[in-house]
Amino acid sequence: EEIEESRAAYNASIWAESEERVAAQGDIVALSNNVSDFTGLQTALEDATIDTISITSDITDFSAPLVIDRNVSIEGNGIKTLTVNAAVRHFQISAGVTVQFRNIVLDGAGLGGGFIVDEGLSVTLLGTGVDGLNSLTVKNCIAENGGALYAKNADVLLRDITFEGNTATGGKISTN
Repeated sequence: EEIEESRAAYNASIWAESEERVAAQGDIVALSNNVSDFTGLQTALEDATIDTISITSDITDFSAPLVIDRNVSIEGNGIKTLTVNAAVRHFQISAGVTVQFRNIVLDGAGLGGGFIVDEGLSVTLLGTGVDGLNSLTVKNCIAENGGALYAKNADVLLRDITFEGNTATGGKISTN
């Protein structure tokens, strides 16, 4: 009987200690590569430890271009659409990088959208679907120069990307 009481007291103290640890860990914020909104995508792109970002739902609140300055893969969990809600680009590429997309649609909604590549860079934009299917579609983007893509004095390699309904004074894709 005495042993059982000691065992019960010991188990109770272990339980209380583990609850304290769990409570203390509740304040820790872990960065995830699964994102469902603009802020989550921005945070994941800023975290150099994340090389694959999985979009778990459509994102409809692009209000500023997101900077990509490192190699990264952006994948839709199923086909996911990223839509701008202002006259801005989806992404600004600011380093010589390779960016891979899978199951992503960039929709400019007739307001803006697409890519801008900083001057003098060498950039690779890849759709990574099988035979170009389910890779990257850039549609309904509008801009003065390069509705879908503007790359001033830059080398850009494009593969397995579909462009639909993009317009610009300087062309759908401009490499000034």
